[in-house]
Amino acid sequence: MQFLALRKSEHVSVAFAQLVETLCSNLLIEAGVGDAPVEGVLRIRDVANRLGLATGPVADLRRAGIFQTRVALGTAFIFEGFVEAEIEAIATDIKRRCDLRSAARRLGISCHGVEQLMALGVLPLLDHQFFKARYGAPQTTTEALEALERRLLEQAHPQLNGKSIALHRAVQAIGGRQKPWGPILQALLNGEIPFAINNLTGAWSRRIIVDKNHVAVLRDLEFDPTAYRDFPYAQVMTRVDAGEVFNLPPGETIHLLRQFDSTAHCKDLPVSCVLEIAKQQIASVEISMRLRTSLARAHRHAAAHNLPRLHDVSWCRPTADRVVFGHLANGADLHGEQVRTCSGVSRREGKMI
Repeated sequence: MQFLALRKSEHVSVAFAQLVETLCSNLLIEAGVGDAPVEGVLRIRDVANRLGLATGPVADLRRAGIFQTRVALGTAFIFEGFVEAEIEAIATDIKRRCDLRSAARRLGISCHGVEQLMALGVLPLLDHQFFKARYGAPQTTTEALEALERRLLEQAHPQLNGKSIALHRAVQAIGGRQKPWGPILQALLNGEIPFAINNLTGAWSRRIIVDKNHVAVLRDLEFDPTAYRDFPYAQVMTRVDAGEVFNLPPGETIHLLRQFDSTAHCKDLPVSCVLEIAKQQIASVEISMRLRTSLARAHRHAAAHNLPRLHDVSWCRPTADRVVFGHLANGADLHGEQVRTCSGVSRREGKMI
Protein backbone atom coordinates (compact mmCIF):
# COMPACT_ATOMS: atom_id res chain seq x y z
CA MET A 1 0.00 0.00 0.00
CA GLN A 2 2.88 2.36 0.80
CA PHE A 3 4.26 1.73 -2.69
CA LEU A 4 0.94 2.70 -4.29
CA ALA A 5 0.86 5.90 -2.26
CA LEU A 6 4.07 7.03 -3.97
CA ARG A 7 2.05 8.32 -6.93
CA LYS A 8 1.14 11.30 -4.75
CA SER A 9 4.58 11.78 -3.25
CA GLU A 10 6.64 14.87 -3.96
CA HIS A 11 9.85 12.88 -3.53
CA VAL A 12 9.64 10.79 -6.72
CA SER A 13 10.04 11.73 -10.37
CA VAL A 14 7.04 12.57 -12.54
CA ALA A 15 7.71 9.54 -14.75
CA PHE A 16 7.76 7.20 -11.75
CA ALA A 17 4.58 8.73 -10.34
CA GLN A 18 2.85 8.21 -13.70
CA LEU A 19 3.98 4.58 -13.75
CA VAL A 20 2.47 3.99 -10.32
CA GLU A 21 -0.73 5.78 -11.40
CA THR A 22 -1.04 3.44 -14.39
CA LEU A 23 -0.64 0.46 -12.08
CA CYS A 24 -3.32 1.83 -9.76
CA SER A 25 -5.76 2.15 -12.65
CA ASN A 26 -5.72 -1.66 -12.89
CA LEU A 27 -6.12 -2.22 -9.18
CA LEU A 28 -9.19 -2.18 -7.01
CA ILE A 29 -8.16 -1.68 -3.41
CA GLU A 30 -10.63 -3.12 -0.95
CA ALA A 31 -10.25 -2.49 2.75
CA GLY A 32 -12.49 -5.38 3.74
CA VAL A 33 -11.48 -8.40 5.73
CA GLY A 34 -11.44 -12.14 5.15
CA ASP A 35 -12.88 -13.43 1.87
CA ALA A 36 -15.49 -10.71 1.49
CA PRO A 37 -16.23 -10.08 -2.22
CA VAL A 38 -14.87 -6.98 -3.90
CA GLU A 39 -17.60 -4.79 -5.35
CA GLY A 40 -17.59 -4.79 -9.17
CA VAL A 41 -15.04 -7.61 -9.43
CA LEU A 42 -15.79 -11.27 -10.11
CA ARG A 43 -13.73 -14.36 -9.47
CA ILE A 44 -13.23 -16.89 -12.24
CA ARG A 45 -15.89 -19.32 -10.96
CA ASP A 46 -18.48 -16.55 -10.95
CA VAL A 47 -17.56 -15.66 -14.52
CA ALA A 48 -17.79 -19.28 -15.64
CA ASN A 49 -21.26 -19.60 -14.10
CA ARG A 50 -22.55 -16.41 -15.68
CA LEU A 51 -21.22 -17.22 -19.15
CA GLY A 52 -22.13 -20.91 -19.06
CA LEU A 53 -18.52 -22.03 -19.47
CA ALA A 54 -16.04 -24.14 -17.55
CA THR A 55 -13.27 -22.32 -15.73
CA GLY A 56 -10.65 -23.67 -18.17
CA PRO A 57 -11.97 -21.83 -21.25
CA VAL A 58 -12.47 -18.68 -19.16
CA ALA A 59 -8.83 -18.84 -18.06
CA ASP A 60 -7.72 -19.36 -21.68
CA LEU A 61 -9.71 -16.33 -22.81
CA ARG A 62 -8.28 -14.25 -19.98
CA ARG A 63 -4.72 -15.20 -20.95
CA ALA A 64 -5.53 -14.21 -24.53
CA GLY A 65 -6.45 -10.74 -23.31
CA ILE A 66 -10.13 -11.06 -24.16
CA PHE A 67 -11.41 -9.74 -20.81
CA GLN A 68 -10.63 -6.67 -18.78
CA THR A 69 -9.08 -7.72 -15.48
CA ARG A 70 -8.41 -6.04 -12.17
CA VAL A 71 -6.09 -7.04 -9.35
CA ALA A 72 -8.12 -6.88 -6.16
CA LEU A 73 -6.32 -6.33 -2.87
CA GLY A 74 -7.76 -6.83 0.58
CA THR A 75 -6.56 -7.41 4.09
CA ALA A 76 -6.63 -11.17 3.59
CA PHE A 77 -6.46 -11.78 -0.16
CA ILE A 78 -5.10 -10.73 -3.53
CA PHE A 79 -6.44 -12.03 -6.85
CA GLU A 80 -6.85 -11.08 -10.49
CA GLY A 81 -10.55 -10.61 -11.04
CA PHE A 82 -12.93 -9.75 -13.88
CA VAL A 83 -14.91 -6.56 -14.33
CA GLU A 84 -18.50 -7.45 -13.46
CA ALA A 85 -20.11 -4.90 -15.79
CA GLU A 86 -18.25 -6.33 -18.80
CA ILE A 87 -19.16 -9.92 -17.92
CA GLU A 88 -22.82 -9.00 -17.45
CA ALA A 89 -22.90 -7.32 -20.87
CA ILE A 90 -21.34 -10.40 -22.51
CA ALA A 91 -23.78 -12.73 -20.73
CA THR A 92 -26.71 -10.67 -22.03
CA ASP A 93 -25.38 -10.77 -25.60
CA ILE A 94 -24.81 -14.53 -25.43
CA LYS A 95 -28.54 -15.00 -24.89
CA ARG A 96 -29.44 -12.96 -27.97
CA ARG A 97 -26.63 -13.96 -30.33
CA CYS A 98 -27.25 -15.53 -33.72
CA ASP A 99 -24.43 -17.32 -35.52
CA LEU A 100 -23.67 -17.46 -39.24
CA ARG A 101 -25.26 -20.83 -39.92
CA SER A 102 -28.47 -20.05 -38.04
CA ALA A 103 -28.88 -16.78 -39.93
CA ALA A 104 -28.02 -18.49 -43.22
CA ARG A 105 -30.67 -21.20 -42.71
CA ARG A 106 -33.31 -18.64 -41.80
CA LEU A 107 -32.59 -16.43 -44.81
CA GLY A 108 -31.96 -19.34 -47.18
CA ILE A 109 -28.54 -18.06 -48.24
CA SER A 110 -24.92 -19.12 -47.77
CA CYS A 111 -22.86 -18.35 -44.69
CA HIS A 112 -20.74 -16.07 -46.86
CA GLY A 113 -23.96 -14.28 -47.77
CA VAL A 114 -24.49 -13.56 -44.07
CA GLU A 115 -20.87 -12.39 -43.84
CA GLN A 116 -21.60 -9.96 -46.67
CA LEU A 117 -24.63 -8.60 -44.82
CA MET A 118 -22.47 -8.14 -41.73
CA ALA A 119 -19.68 -6.41 -43.66
CA LEU A 120 -22.21 -4.09 -45.31
CA GLY A 121 -23.77 -3.24 -41.95
CA VAL A 122 -27.17 -4.71 -42.79
CA LEU A 123 -26.72 -7.16 -39.91
CA PRO A 124 -24.77 -5.50 -37.06
CA LEU A 125 -22.12 -7.50 -35.24
CA LEU A 126 -21.72 -8.27 -31.58
CA ASP A 127 -18.55 -6.27 -31.31
CA HIS A 128 -16.93 -7.62 -28.15
CA GLN A 129 -13.87 -9.69 -29.03
CA PHE A 130 -15.18 -12.51 -26.81
CA PHE A 131 -17.58 -13.65 -29.53
CA LYS A 132 -15.01 -14.09 -32.29
CA ALA A 133 -12.58 -15.73 -29.86
CA ARG A 134 -15.15 -18.08 -28.36
CA TYR A 135 -17.19 -19.06 -31.42
CA GLY A 136 -14.57 -18.70 -34.15
CA ALA A 137 -16.76 -16.51 -36.37
CA PRO A 138 -18.60 -13.19 -36.21
CA GLN A 139 -21.97 -13.19 -34.47
CA THR A 140 -25.06 -11.06 -35.01
CA THR A 141 -28.27 -10.97 -32.96
CA THR A 142 -31.71 -12.48 -33.30
CA GLU A 143 -33.16 -8.98 -32.97
CA ALA A 144 -31.12 -7.76 -35.95
CA LEU A 145 -32.28 -10.69 -38.06
CA GLU A 146 -35.91 -10.06 -37.11
CA ALA A 147 -35.49 -6.38 -38.00
CA LEU A 148 -34.21 -7.40 -41.45
CA GLU A 149 -37.23 -9.67 -41.91
CA ARG A 150 -39.60 -6.83 -40.97
CA ARG A 151 -37.92 -4.57 -43.53
CA LEU A 152 -38.45 -7.22 -46.21
CA LEU A 153 -42.13 -7.47 -45.33
CA GLU A 154 -42.52 -3.70 -45.41
CA GLN A 155 -40.73 -3.32 -48.76
CA ALA A 156 -42.48 -6.21 -50.54
CA HIS A 157 -45.07 -5.46 -53.23
CA PRO A 158 -48.52 -7.06 -52.89
CA GLN A 159 -47.92 -8.76 -56.24
CA LEU A 160 -45.74 -8.56 -59.34
CA ASN A 161 -46.83 -8.02 -62.91
CA GLY A 162 -45.45 -10.45 -65.44
CA LYS A 163 -43.70 -13.76 -64.92
CA SER A 164 -41.96 -14.23 -61.59
CA ILE A 165 -39.43 -16.63 -60.14
CA ALA A 166 -38.35 -17.51 -56.61
CA LEU A 167 -35.16 -15.76 -55.57
CA HIS A 168 -33.30 -18.99 -54.79
CA ARG A 169 -33.96 -20.09 -58.38
CA ALA A 170 -33.15 -16.72 -59.91
CA VAL A 171 -29.65 -16.65 -58.40
CA GLN A 172 -28.81 -19.89 -60.21
CA ALA A 173 -28.07 -17.64 -63.17
CA ILE A 174 -24.99 -16.58 -61.18
CA GLY A 175 -22.05 -18.96 -61.33
CA GLY A 176 -18.29 -19.10 -61.22
CA ARG A 177 -18.26 -17.16 -57.94
CA GLN A 178 -20.04 -16.88 -54.63
CA LYS A 179 -23.52 -15.40 -54.80
CA PRO A 180 -23.56 -11.65 -53.99
CA TRP A 181 -26.27 -12.02 -51.36
CA GLY A 182 -25.38 -8.81 -49.55
CA PRO A 183 -25.85 -6.55 -52.59
CA ILE A 184 -28.91 -8.59 -53.64
CA LEU A 185 -30.73 -8.08 -50.35
CA GLN A 186 -29.65 -4.44 -50.26
CA ALA A 187 -31.14 -3.97 -53.73
CA LEU A 188 -34.40 -5.52 -52.54
CA LEU A 189 -34.52 -3.40 -49.39
CA ASN A 190 -33.67 -0.21 -51.29
CA GLY A 191 -36.41 -0.78 -53.82
CA GLU A 192 -33.99 -1.21 -56.73
CA ILE A 193 -35.41 -4.67 -57.50
CA PRO A 194 -39.18 -5.00 -56.93
CA PHE A 195 -40.23 -8.20 -55.21
CA ALA A 196 -43.19 -9.89 -53.60
CA ILE A 197 -43.53 -12.64 -51.01
CA ASN A 198 -45.37 -15.87 -51.77
CA ASN A 199 -47.51 -17.89 -49.38
CA LEU A 200 -44.85 -20.46 -48.59
CA THR A 201 -43.17 -20.89 -45.23
CA GLY A 202 -39.50 -21.46 -44.60
CA ALA A 203 -36.36 -19.72 -45.80
CA TRP A 204 -36.74 -16.21 -47.18
CA SER A 205 -34.94 -16.91 -50.45
CA ARG A 206 -37.74 -19.36 -51.26
CA ARG A 207 -40.49 -16.96 -50.21
CA ILE A 208 -39.20 -13.93 -52.10
CA ILE A 209 -40.17 -13.78 -55.78
CA VAL A 210 -38.79 -11.40 -58.41
CA ASP A 211 -39.65 -10.62 -62.00
CA LYS A 212 -37.84 -12.92 -64.43
CA ASN A 213 -36.67 -9.85 -66.32
CA HIS A 214 -34.63 -8.83 -63.27
CA VAL A 215 -32.49 -11.97 -63.31
CA ALA A 216 -30.01 -10.08 -65.48
CA VAL A 217 -29.87 -7.34 -62.84
CA LEU A 218 -29.01 -9.94 -60.20
CA ARG A 219 -26.15 -11.21 -62.38
CA ASP A 220 -24.71 -7.71 -62.59
CA LEU A 221 -24.45 -7.36 -58.80
CA GLU A 222 -21.09 -8.01 -57.18
CA PHE A 223 -19.62 -8.12 -53.70
CA ASP A 224 -15.95 -7.25 -53.35
CA PRO A 225 -14.52 -8.75 -50.12
CA THR A 226 -11.38 -6.64 -50.45
CA ALA A 227 -13.47 -3.52 -49.90
CA TYR A 228 -13.93 -4.75 -46.32
CA ARG A 229 -10.47 -6.11 -45.62
CA ASP A 230 -10.83 -5.99 -41.85
CA PHE A 231 -13.78 -8.39 -41.85
CA PRO A 232 -12.80 -11.90 -40.68
CA TYR A 233 -14.14 -13.94 -43.61
CA ALA A 234 -14.23 -17.70 -43.15
CA GLN A 235 -11.60 -19.60 -45.13
CA VAL A 236 -13.72 -22.76 -45.35
CA MET A 237 -17.30 -23.45 -46.40
CA THR A 238 -19.78 -26.29 -46.03
CA ARG A 239 -20.55 -28.68 -48.86
CA VAL A 240 -24.05 -27.18 -48.99
CA ASP A 241 -22.59 -23.72 -49.58
CA ALA A 242 -20.21 -25.17 -52.17
CA GLY A 243 -23.27 -26.59 -53.92
CA GLU A 244 -24.75 -23.10 -54.02
CA VAL A 245 -21.60 -21.85 -55.75
CA PHE A 246 -21.74 -24.73 -58.26
CA ASN A 247 -25.55 -24.52 -58.66
CA LEU A 248 -25.72 -28.22 -57.82
CA PRO A 249 -27.63 -30.29 -55.23
CA PRO A 250 -25.58 -31.96 -52.45
CA GLY A 251 -25.18 -35.35 -54.14
CA GLU A 252 -23.99 -33.86 -57.42
CA THR A 253 -21.70 -31.49 -55.52
CA ILE A 254 -19.88 -34.41 -53.91
CA HIS A 255 -19.48 -36.16 -57.28
CA LEU A 256 -18.01 -33.01 -58.80
CA LEU A 257 -15.64 -32.41 -55.90
CA ARG A 258 -14.31 -35.96 -56.09
CA GLN A 259 -13.13 -35.30 -59.62
CA PHE A 260 -11.17 -32.23 -58.61
CA ASP A 261 -10.26 -32.32 -54.96
CA SER A 262 -9.18 -34.97 -52.48
CA THR A 263 -10.92 -32.99 -49.71
CA ALA A 264 -14.39 -33.86 -51.05
CA HIS A 265 -15.00 -36.10 -48.04
CA CYS A 266 -14.35 -33.24 -45.59
CA LYS A 267 -17.21 -31.56 -43.80
CA ASP A 268 -15.77 -28.13 -44.54
CA LEU A 269 -13.97 -27.23 -47.77
CA PRO A 270 -11.35 -24.54 -48.46
CA VAL A 271 -13.06 -21.55 -50.06
CA SER A 272 -10.12 -21.06 -52.43
CA CYS A 273 -10.44 -24.64 -53.76
CA VAL A 274 -14.19 -24.31 -54.32
CA LEU A 275 -13.75 -21.05 -56.23
CA GLU A 276 -11.01 -22.54 -58.41
CA ILE A 277 -13.35 -25.37 -59.39
CA ALA A 278 -16.21 -22.92 -59.95
CA LYS A 279 -14.12 -21.02 -62.50
CA GLN A 280 -13.91 -24.23 -64.56
CA GLN A 281 -17.46 -25.54 -64.06
CA ILE A 282 -20.89 -24.43 -65.22
CA ALA A 283 -24.07 -26.34 -64.38
CA SER A 284 -26.85 -27.05 -66.84
CA VAL A 285 -29.25 -25.05 -64.67
CA GLU A 286 -27.10 -21.91 -65.03
CA ILE A 287 -27.04 -22.35 -68.79
CA SER A 288 -30.81 -22.77 -68.67
CA MET A 289 -31.31 -19.61 -66.61
CA ARG A 290 -29.00 -17.50 -68.76
CA LEU A 291 -30.51 -18.74 -72.03
CA ARG A 292 -34.01 -18.40 -70.56
CA THR A 293 -34.96 -21.83 -71.74
CA SER A 294 -35.84 -25.19 -70.21
CA LEU A 295 -33.27 -27.29 -68.38
CA ALA A 296 -33.64 -30.14 -70.87
CA ARG A 297 -33.15 -27.82 -73.82
CA ALA A 298 -30.12 -26.20 -72.21
CA HIS A 299 -28.62 -29.64 -71.63
CA ARG A 300 -29.15 -30.59 -75.28
CA HIS A 301 -27.74 -27.24 -76.38
CA ALA A 302 -24.56 -27.80 -74.37
CA ALA A 303 -24.16 -31.28 -75.83
CA ALA A 304 -24.81 -30.02 -79.36
CA HIS A 305 -22.00 -27.48 -78.96
CA ASN A 306 -19.68 -30.29 -77.83
CA LEU A 307 -18.97 -28.64 -74.51
CA PRO A 308 -16.49 -30.73 -72.51
CA ARG A 309 -18.47 -32.48 -69.79
CA LEU A 310 -17.08 -32.31 -66.25
CA HIS A 311 -19.73 -34.56 -64.78
CA ASP A 312 -23.38 -35.50 -65.37
CA VAL A 313 -24.83 -31.98 -65.19
CA SER A 314 -21.70 -29.82 -65.36
CA TRP A 315 -19.71 -28.50 -68.28
CA CYS A 316 -16.53 -26.58 -68.99
CA ARG A 317 -17.20 -22.92 -68.14
CA PRO A 318 -14.45 -21.30 -70.27
CA THR A 319 -15.68 -23.21 -73.33
CA ALA A 320 -19.31 -22.34 -72.58
CA ASP A 321 -18.44 -18.66 -72.21
CA ARG A 322 -16.72 -18.73 -75.58
CA VAL A 323 -18.93 -21.08 -77.60
CA VAL A 324 -22.42 -20.65 -76.11
CA PHE A 325 -22.60 -17.21 -74.56
CA GLY A 326 -20.03 -15.60 -76.82
CA HIS A 327 -21.96 -17.00 -79.80
CA LEU A 328 -25.19 -15.49 -78.56
CA ALA A 329 -23.54 -12.20 -77.69
CA ASN A 330 -22.64 -11.92 -81.36
CA GLY A 331 -26.32 -11.99 -82.24
CA ALA A 332 -27.35 -15.63 -82.70
CA ASP A 333 -30.11 -17.38 -80.81
CA LEU A 334 -30.40 -21.07 -80.00
CA HIS A 335 -31.33 -21.91 -83.59
CA GLY A 336 -28.35 -20.11 -85.07
CA GLU A 337 -30.56 -17.33 -86.48
CA GLN A 338 -29.45 -13.72 -86.40
CA VAL A 339 -31.33 -11.65 -83.84
CA ARG A 340 -31.40 -7.88 -83.57
CA THR A 341 -30.04 -6.81 -80.20
CA CYS A 342 -30.19 -3.04 -80.47
CA SER A 343 -32.06 -1.00 -77.89
CA GLY A 344 -35.82 -1.36 -77.98
CA VAL A 345 -35.84 -4.77 -79.68
CA SER A 346 -36.42 -7.72 -77.36
CA ARG A 347 -34.95 -11.16 -77.92
CA ARG A 348 -36.89 -14.37 -78.05
CA GLU A 349 -36.66 -17.26 -75.59
CA GLY A 350 -32.99 -17.76 -76.40
CA LYS A 351 -31.98 -14.45 -74.86
CA MET A 352 -28.64 -14.55 -73.09
CA ILE A 353 -28.37 -12.90 -69.70
